[in-house]
Amino acid sequence: MGRRVPAWPLFLLCALLLGTAPPARTDELAPPQRLLKDVSDALLAELTTDRAALKADPARVYALVRRHLVPQVDFARLSALALGRNWRTATDAQRARFAAEFQQLLVRTYATGLLEFDTWDIRYPAQRLAPEADDVVVQAELLRPGAPPVPMSYRLYRENGRWRVYDVAIEGISLASTYRSSFEDEVRQHGLDGLIDRLAEMNASRPGAKPAG
Repeated sequence: MGRRVPAWPLFLLCALLLGTAPPARTDELAPPQRLLKDVSDALLAELTTDRAALKADPARVYALVRRHLVPQVDFARLSALALGRNWRTATDAQRARFAAEFQQLLVRTYATGLLEFDTWDIRYPAQRLAPEADDVVVQAELLRPGAPPVPMSYRLYRENGRWRVYDVAIEGISLASTYRSSFEDEVRQHGLDGLIDRLAEMNASRPGAKPAG
């Protein structure tokens, strides 16, 4: 791409879903907080048990992420945010193809960082979430030995009683906006189809690659 897409938001996304340590009991957490904790517990349990096998087979890591994380993320909404104004002018076919390739990019980037992540912890500061709210920001702090906490946040919305994630921010910088600046450069130079083709090439070149969708 015209500008390299930063990998750090996805690496820190791993942090937000692993090793979480909320200050309250699980039954005192608000539903969106409990969702994050449940996902983290499931991921961490398999990662701890099968780390050696997962490291030896990238396809197993991708399957782990797809099984536990993908169902909790609204990739269509995240894709729309990441593509910005170009989403509004895209055809339905372009939107579908972009969302599939972008999801695969995120899954593979996340999975790569997942196996390297084992030394940090997460804390949920005390936070009041309105029970009737359908769109919330869950605050968290990344804890690192010898370093100040890094503020993080998840954006989630509720539809038909189900909470789903659609963005994550690190020190106030969102995942969607970080990708959007890079995608806008690529679309400006090569068009939307050129961006999608580039994402497909990147996905196909990674170990254990298979077609998006």
